[in-house]
Amino acid sequence: MPGMELYNDYYGIGLRRTGESVIITLGKTVVVSPGDFILIDKNLYHRSEYISEDIVTGSRVQFNDLAVKNLIEYIGQKTFENLLEQVVIHLNEESIQKVSSILNEMEREYAHFDEHSNFVLEGLLNHLFIEVIRGQKKAATASIPDAMCSDILLSALQYMEQHFFEDPSLESLASAVNVSPGHLSRLFTLRLGTSYSTFLLNYKIKHAQRLLTKTTLSITDVAEQSGFGSCNYFCYAFKKNFGVSPLQYRKQYSSQ
Repeated sequence: MPGMELYNDYYGIGLRRTGESVIITLGKTVVVSPGDFILIDKNLYHRSEYISEDIVTGSRVQFNDLAVKNLIEYIGQKTFENLLEQVVIHLNEESIQKVSSILNEMEREYAHFDEHSNFVLEGLLNHLFIEVIRGQKKAATASIPDAMCSDILLSALQYMEQHFFEDPSLESLASAVNVSPGHLSRLFTLRLGTSYSTFLLNYKIKHAQRLLTKTTLSITDVAEQSGFGSCNYFCYAFKKNFGVSPLQYRKQYSSQ
């Protein structure tokens, strides 16, 4: 699937602090909200898309098998694998604070790395996983277990990725994945937490953001290649999202 990432020999974990997104893997689609703990298995193809206007922030840690050798011996291989399979875990409020504190301590230790740091970081990583196990919300799940719904969403998101610049309507997207517009609309709302129109708009703005900083295309061309029929509407939507005009954003962040 285009645009997916892969951690070859490393696991990735993290805590979402602000903003919402959806993580798409080849097997499932999961929603990430503030306070959620994220686990990415090594060799797992995955991709993230923002689904809210809030800035997405969080803490992230990567580690290899050696770092969790003692942890796996303690909790068992199956428990460790079950955690990774969830991709996203909802935590209770107390554990969110504890996990956040542990991650902050890991960042401080890494920033002042010395000959003792590997030992300290391994201990903090073990503590982190135990707190995640303790703090899981048993009544909530972030995953989308219905295989058919996941397949429909994956197909819809693939189609949108390939045709977003055409500004596809909900009806045309539903036709492309062979479901009714009403059903697809409900899937976006219930499974991804946003309407299709908002999701598509955020995707187009994200693409425009890349064009503004990585190319010298005119603002009109950026609008057109991002699926906006009107340059005026593009400028309005972009400023509403980022607080500055596309031109101001380019001057501030362009790498050209």
